[in-house]
Amino acid sequence: METVELRNERMTARIAAFGAELRTLALDGADFLWRPDAGIWDGTCPVLFPVIGRVNDDVVRIGGTAYSMPMHGFALTSLFSVVEQTVEHCTLELRASPETRQDYPYDFTLRMSYRLSDSALQITAEIRNDGQITLPASLGLHPGFRWPLVPGVPKGRHLLTFDEAAPIHYTRPIDRLIGPDRFELLLEGKSVRLAEALFEKGGLALLSLKSRSLRFHTEDGNAAVRVDFPEMDGIILWSRPGGDFLCIEPLLGHADPIGFAGDMLEKPGMAHIAPGETLKLSVTITPELLPA
Repeated sequence: METVELRNERMTARIAAFGAELRTLALDGADFLWRPDAGIWDGTCPVLFPVIGRVNDDVVRIGGTAYSMPMHGFALTSLFSVVEQTVEHCTLELRASPETRQDYPYDFTLRMSYRLSDSALQITAEIRNDGQITLPASLGLHPGFRWPLVPGVPKGRHLLTFDEAAPIHYTRPIDRLIGPDRFELLLEGKSVRLAEALFEKGGLALLSLKSRSLRFHTEDGNAAVRVDFPEMDGIILWSRPGGDFLCIEPLLGHADPIGFAGDMLEKPGMAHIAPGETLKLSVTITPELLPA
């Protein structure tokens, strides 16, 4: 598998051409991403495109025709081309092909760019409509961070702190689809205390989120990851029993609502990209680690 390595004095990132997936993100030698375990979850940071989660009956309907669509789309199982690379930056590209048109009959270019600074990794996605009709698309990132962030710190001594204290509502996906029920997340000020029990019934989908930034950190603040997602309006929080990870997934779009059977252009949460236009989205991941 071809892997691109980015490096500076403090940070290292490795990105696989397969799926354009971030596989390693380290600060001062400490890796902040979960190490894949095929028996639990074999991902680290999949790119979700052109859908997020499941679609009803695992098909999308476009112009009266049903097309097979795997969960989270096909980008995560596609081979990207490396089109730009320097010591601290790379861009990987996926273009429409006969294979992608079997599931998604549109002309598009998806570019994923990764750039290191002294203290952060900026990820930029660009979706260009290369066709003559409106392009419906969703995009998300699915990073799994180590939980606990620091060995020996109990999981219950970790918090998730939002940049706004407004009430936060969530729904739990039902068979990876969006159900009708909504619940309020119990906050301590701007923070929610994390525990494995929070994920016993699955992930939490926080849709129409006012916050565009959050911080996953230990109670004493010695280790943290800040995630900024200025153009996205939702996240999913997810973990799995036996997995020492917390996924914080910034999203533009979401899974199908239960019972939705409309055209892909009518699917709630989708971006509509005009011919010749490009949608640009960014996520910045900033790890923090205080000296012991």
